[in-house]
Amino acid sequence: VKSIELLISQELLDQNLTDFNIKTSDGVLVPCNKFVFSVQSPVFKKMLWSPDCCWKESRENVVELPYEAAVVKLLVQFLYKGTLEVEYDMERLANLLQISHMYELFDLSKLVSERILRALSPSNLCLALLSFYRFESESYVKSCIEFLDLHLMQVAMQDPCWSQVHHEQNLYRMIHSAT
Repeated sequence: VKSIELLISQELLDQNLTDFNIKTSDGVLVPCNKFVFSVQSPVFKKMLWSPDCCWKESRENVVELPYEAAVVKLLVQFLYKGTLEVEYDMERLANLLQISHMYELFDLSKLVSERILRALSPSNLCLALLSFYRFESESYVKSCIEFLDLHLMQVAMQDPCWSQVHHEQNLYRMIHSAT
């Protein structure tokens, strides 16, 4: 027996029940349902349900997101099903973290942050650290710094974005005061 939640999420994914599209950076239109997005994000609610004169998105029924289709489809999957089928692709996780903050999707933010911590490695630590730092996720930044403390040499040799950390002066000071 299928649960009502599963049946509803399957029906809402039906092309006939979608009422707006997300246009991705690679030009793909992803069909979506305003209600599903609006009940989970006050930002989407304002964009999609405001009077036509105020928001381009409510007039045109298209929301443009500067992310590739694979990332947007993960967002849609989460909003429809409450799950996320991406584990260790740090770049996609970092993009989802950014989306979750932009659109006030706090459950997604927590889930993605936990996935990022599980996926930490010397080759991706800086991307995780910079992502958490930009969104003022202090406890997650501290977890990254603890990882860095244990793996400093590997991170310095393997992570291509290590030099970006030096440009974030406050973050750089935080790291040096903790290690």
